Amino acid sequence: MLLGLTAALAAVRFEGTTAGWALLTILVIVRPDLSDTRRRLGHRILGTVAGGLVAALLASVLPIRPVLLLVGAVCVALVIVFQFVTVTYAVYAFVLTLSVVLLSTPVASVAAVDAQRVAYTLAGALMIVIGSIVAMPLIRRRRPLP
Repeated sequence: MLLGLTAALAAVRFEGTTAGWALLTILVIVRPDLSDTRRRLGHRILGTVAGGLVAALLASVLPIRPVLLLVGAVCVALVIVFQFVTVTYAVYAFVLTLSVVLLSTPVASVAAVDAQRVAYTLAGALMIVIGSIVAMPLIRRRRPLP
């Protein structure tokens, strides 16, 4: 239900943008255990915002496309390594954000695309929070009393 509502909103209100990041945030973050969802949500927000800030800073300090592509490629390699080495989800989200933004965006547009990625990740996070608030009374009613 949460994905459907967010997808409809993204398709109608934010056509032609990177609003798909909100959907991806929901898919990656929501878990059956609400405490795990909350933990991952905090890590996703922290990693995405930090990665976005660093990507924007790199693009403004080093507006050289080959350098940014190299940094993005190194970040992709780290994302792959993180599949075999345990790191916090915040670190993973940080490196993933850097790689996606730096590899897929022209230098002049990094700040704009970066801001969209962060904004839509935060929008997805907000949808998760709202969905959790709405769902909690329903979940509590369905559980048998001890």
